[in-house]
Amino acid sequence: MGLLWLRWKLSEALVRPFRSSLQKTPQTELTAKKTVRTVRLYFYETEEVAADGPMAVVRYTSYSALEEVLAVRQLSYLDDEEGFESLERDVAEALNSSLDVLIYSDREPTAFPVIKDYLEV
Repeated sequence: MGLLWLRWKLSEALVRPFRSSLQKTPQTELTAKKTVRTVRLYFYETEEVAADGPMAVVRYTSYSALEEVLAVRQLSYLDDEEGFESLERDVAEALNSSLDVLIYSDREPTAFPVIKDYLEV
């Protein structure tokens, strides 16, 4: 049936504001212009749905230079040591690659040290 959001908390963090785009100059040359794109990390704390369910479900979203969604990928992370390490590593890599990240977990953000550092908790 999916995750039931009976109780949720939202944390948003500004992670890495950077994006480059091309702009025409009066001389009709293309030059790189740096513009700011806010990379977002959302954390929703949910109620546990099933004892054997995932530790977290994470949605990664990439955008074009025109702020159009290019791709969305959703992964589930098992509630074990490998899942925990993969979750923290994947989220850090995604944020450093300018992807937006949305995390659903029945754990508090403080349970994830690397993720907690990105959040304003």
